[in-house]
Amino acid sequence: MEKLKLLRKYLYLKREVVISLLAIVFLYPLAKLNYLVFHTIIEMFAVITASVLSIFTFLIPKETRPKFLNNVAIAYLNVAVVDFLHTLAYKGMGVFHTFSANQPTQFWILGRTLETIGLSSIIFKRIGTIPIFIILSTLNFLGTLAIFKGTFPDCFIEGKGITPFKIAMEYTIIAILLPLAVRIHRSDDRNLIPYKEPLISALIFTALAEASFTLYTDVYGFFNALGHLFRFISYLVILSGIVRISILTPLRTIYFDLCEELRRKEESAVRDALTGLYNRTFFEERIRYTLERLISERVPIVVAMADVDNFKNINDKYSHLVGDKVLRRVGEILRSSLRAGDIVIRYGGDEFLIFLTDCKVDQAERILKRLEDKLLKLKGEFGFDVSLSIGFIEVLTEGTESLDKLIETADKRMYQTKARKAESRPQASPT
Repeated sequence: MEKLKLLRKYLYLKREVVISLLAIVFLYPLAKLNYLVFHTIIEMFAVITASVLSIFTFLIPKETRPKFLNNVAIAYLNVAVVDFLHTLAYKGMGVFHTFSANQPTQFWILGRTLETIGLSSIIFKRIGTIPIFIILSTLNFLGTLAIFKGTFPDCFIEGKGITPFKIAMEYTIIAILLPLAVRIHRSDDRNLIPYKEPLISALIFTALAEASFTLYTDVYGFFNALGHLFRFISYLVILSGIVRISILTPLRTIYFDLCEELRRKEESAVRDALTGLYNRTFFEERIRYTLERLISERVPIVVAMADVDNFKNINDKYSHLVGDKVLRRVGEILRSSLRAGDIVIRYGGDEFLIFLTDCKVDQAERILKRLEDKLLKLKGEFGFDVSLSIGFIEVLTEGTESLDKLIETADKRMYQTKARKAESRPQASPT
């Protein structure tokens, strides 16, 4: 079921399938009636679509245009030129009187080669816009020149059909397009995400077209017509998907940027600028209600209050800049010492409010001991001792008081710890 959903997604089975079916119902009988008209309609639709894609891409402001789209636009501009020549050269058109069915088939292979190289640059991002322009334009010029001069490898021989070279090229193109579709599907590039469905759909239908073009012996035959119908669907997807998204891209990009800016502002509003820890606003507006509910449900939570010892003396003796560095480092150590579900808040000044979730007293003691051990190492960094006085209370063993009462109790115990340290080490100020 999941595979079917994925297939439906990347075959772009939405309104495009209805249009495609209607087009097939109309176009296939036309192929029986007048193949040249059928071929010209499909090829000119492809030429116009490729041209529109290229034009609209470069009308998008550079600041909001995905870089990979530049290469795609250059590729399809070259493809449009070659496909136009392919249409004019097709057997029966009478534009190039010396041409047989071989030359339009050569133009076909040249066009698909240029298209495949251009689409491959979506994944190989190191290929810049100027190099891809030089590569594709040069290949386009040399390939077209070779076809007119008769030095391009034969692709179709009257009475025999398509040549081994043409078949090998078709399978080579298929072997590139299908893995490319997989790579695009797996890509997490934000700029590529809106284009994934139409790109992958276009690649799949192009590969189906190439497979059909390995089977015909008559340029007016069934498999040639089938290949052109797949080609029509591929370009329909490009027109309704990639071109449409290219128009919407600036608006989407602006929207994404505004959302990201809003997210950053919201995040900065609840983060302490100095330590990067959550601030009191976060506590009051985001988690107070949740914590109160958890406490009322007797979920094991330890509430702790921590205060940097002798912080005023640090500021007075070593400057406020050093004091800020101490707070930053203490914040970093707090984050690294606590578990993923724990919460630490810079409550004010040099005080930190800590919530150890799903935690009992013995676990809390081990966590806080680990924290104290890490703080001891700061002496080598600052040249004086950096320590915290911590007081805590555990909900389950000491009752289900209100959150404010628990914080108040933890705060009192923190000052009791600080007082005991002062009695045992009256010289504790930084030296």
